[in-house]
Amino acid sequence: MFFIFSLVVLLVPAPSSKWAVSSQLTHCELKLKAGAAAEISLRNSRLVLCDGGSVVYAQRLHNGRGSSQDRLPDTTLNIGTDAGLKWTYVVDSDHLIAAHWWVWTAASSSSSEYVQVIERQQDKWVVVQQIEMDIHHGGKPVGASYEPKTKTLTCKAVNYAGGEGRCCPSMMDVVTYRWDGARFRRTAAKRVNLPPDR
Repeated sequence: MFFIFSLVVLLVPAPSSKWAVSSQLTHCELKLKAGAAAEISLRNSRLVLCDGGSVVYAQRLHNGRGSSQDRLPDTTLNIGTDAGLKWTYVVDSDHLIAAHWWVWTAASSSSSEYVQVIERQQDKWVVVQQIEMDIHHGGKPVGASYEPKTKTLTCKAVNYAGGEGRCCPSMMDVVTYRWDGARFRRTAAKRVNLPPDR
């Protein structure tokens, strides 16, 4: 009985009072050649996902996309990963920002988008902030966009009303950040109905 209850809890997300966009400060070094931000290209690099100071996942890109298959430890289950670079912007000579999407597939699937602030620290490039959005089944309305003139980042992520399954979100969190010279600071957040995917 507990197993069935757990399965239902996993398949039917509870309505969330938390934002489906989260930000954390990180310190993950990237293997990029030293140089000005304008000279850096991520299209044929190694994307990383960070948790604090640790790299928790990495994917090699070729022309902006990459995929791999890995076996989960102690199981016979393979997990497929697809990742791609969405956009990059140079903020100043010591900072660039990059948005990338990730899709994981095993018995089910999950889709997320990340924006990372990448900072030059002496002769190294380091991910110093990572913003994550749940974009699973959200379509074109969700994801991140950046306005260089105002240095404003807008992140849109799916969220759920009561009783909705993971397949069918009806809500969207819209979280806005402004550049403060070194990091993005949240300035606004709201929850709205998820627009149709057109």
